[in-house]
Amino acid sequence: AALETCNIAGTGYTSRNCAFGCDAMNPACIPPPNEQCGAGAIDVSMGGVFTGTIEDYANDYNGNDCTGWSSNGSDAVYSITGAIGDIVTVTLDTPFDGSVYAVTDCGDIANTCIDGADDGGSTTVEVIEFIIRDTNPIYIIADTFSSSASGTYTLTVTTQVPDCTNYEQAITCQADGTTL
Repeated sequence: AALETCNIAGTGYTSRNCAFGCDAMNPACIPPPNEQCGAGAIDVSMGGVFTGTIEDYANDYNGNDCTGWSSNGSDAVYSITGAIGDIVTVTLDTPFDGSVYAVTDCGDIANTCIDGADDGGSTTVEVIEFIIRDTNPIYIIADTFSSSASGTYTLTVTTQVPDCTNYEQAITCQADGTTL
């Protein structure tokens, strides 16, 4: 759907594509379902590749406390749950200055940050990796440095079961001193 809005001079209309539809009663684009944390966050627990157009989103979160850099632009939210001990790798590829971070509470990013990355300017691929510690959802936020950021981002999520657990012995000794 497209939204046409009269320009500020009143001399014509500008058109904007509304990826999630238009609200005809309040001339505006309908926000994406994963605009904020909670029920609307897109579940990426099975892993995969997810894309979006960043200008469809608003600025709801700032990852400064998680990445060390301000992110005052648009952000999209995803969620993941998995088996305790699973290793999760998230890659964010953008044509703009993006950042990605994982938190357990979007209302308290500073105290619930699991991992975050904001390694540079535009076109830098951001990567985070973390271990699932409990069965509560983890929110992954794809964010931008600037409110003028535009373009399509790609979020890739992979999960893997660890090969071993902490302090697991590689050799098992039997009572008689021989190994299995």
